[in-house]
Parts: sequence; structure tokens; C-alpha cells
Amino acid sequence: MPGRGQGSPRVTGTLLGDVIRVGLRGGCSTSSVSTTSTRSVGILLAYLFVALVAGVGLALWIVRTILRPAFTLLRLLGEQEEARVTT
Repeated sequence: MPGRGQGSPRVTGTLLGDVIRVGLRGGCSTSSVSTTSTRSVGILLAYLFVALVAGVGLALWIVRTILRPAFTLLRLLGEQEEARVTT
């Protein structure tokens, strides 16, 4: 008679077989997780590249619309100041 907590050898063998089958299928899910994470990293890199391009475009737009006119204004004011000092 089996002791407490012990099943029959046939049931234990069946459970062991089930555990082995589940463990073997687990290897497939590991590669699936690896494939999914690789794809996710690729998507994140693509988003990073798009953000970088957008940032460079924004920086160029700021230079063209704000800094260039401001620099031109400062240059004109400097020329006026020089003209006033020399006359």
C-alpha cells in the first residue's frame, strides 16, 4: 500500500510523461519569446531613427525661422551702431 502523498506507479509515470512533454514544448516557446523580443527591438530602433530624423528636422526649422532672422537683426543693429559712431 502506497504511503501518504504517493500515487500509484502508473499515475506517477503518466504525470512524469506529461511533465516531460510540457518541458519539451517549453523550448519552442523560448524561441518564440526570443523572436518576439528581437522583433520588438527592431521596432524600437525604427522608432528611435524616426524620432532622430524628426528632431534634426525640428532643429533645422528652428534655426531657419528663429535664429537666422534674429542673427540678421543683430547684424543690422550692429551696422547701424557703427554708422552712428563713425558719423
